[in-house]
Amino acid sequence: MAADGSRPSRVRSPAIAALTAVSVFGAGYAVGGLDDRALEQRVRTVEARLGIVSPMAAVAAETIGFDQDGTHLIGSADARVALVLYTDFQCPYCAAFHRTVLPELRKSYVETGEVVLVVKHFPLVSIHPFAESAAAAVECAGRQGRFRDVFGLLSDEGAALSPEVIGSLGPRAGVDVGQWTTCRAGGAESFRFVREADEAKGLGFSATPAFVLGRTSQPGKIDVLEKWTGNRAVSDVAARIDAALKRRPN
Repeated sequence: MAADGSRPSRVRSPAIAALTAVSVFGAGYAVGGLDDRALEQRVRTVEARLGIVSPMAAVAAETIGFDQDGTHLIGSADARVALVLYTDFQCPYCAAFHRTVLPELRKSYVETGEVVLVVKHFPLVSIHPFAESAAAAVECAGRQGRFRDVFGLLSDEGAALSPEVIGSLGPRAGVDVGQWTTCRAGGAESFRFVREADEAKGLGFSATPAFVLGRTSQPGKIDVLEKWTGNRAVSDVAARIDAALKRRPN
């Protein structure tokens, strides 16, 4: 707040001009309406399309953790580079990433052992009423070693979620249905998606899918190199990963 009681101005990107003429819907799903943070997410999308360097690309020294138990990992925890996905299983843009981009990244980087995908939850409960239930279904399957199975099924379902669809995931994935059902009935505080959503917000995210790219310099820790939101093209994500792989450790 300035001395005269007015709000301080924020420096806006050149892309803001484009936003006055066009609405951008293709890159990510934001929480609520066009508040300042949601607007900035839209700005970044236009910046990417115009070739403007995004402010999210310049990241201060940050480190985030990940569980090495494998329950929410796709790939090897020993990979040099980690791509963290903050996802909402009712988000259509997340579903598009799961279906179109992720398979290519798995084939080119994860299966070679160079990159590990760390899946974290960011359910946007204000607009996606079944997102938390889906996240709980994944977590509870992970406790039985079936994370990847339910993750794959949810990725196939995309945004077409309902209580009936979510309830069918366990039997389809081969979990112990009794244990899985009891687990899902636990209080929200018992699930990791609560702290992962807080972590995503702490990183400045308010839309999904959201990504952090970093180096695994020590067990269970990721040194953040870059972060962005939106379902980018395979070539865009691959270029970022290639740069991270070439980068020397500090």
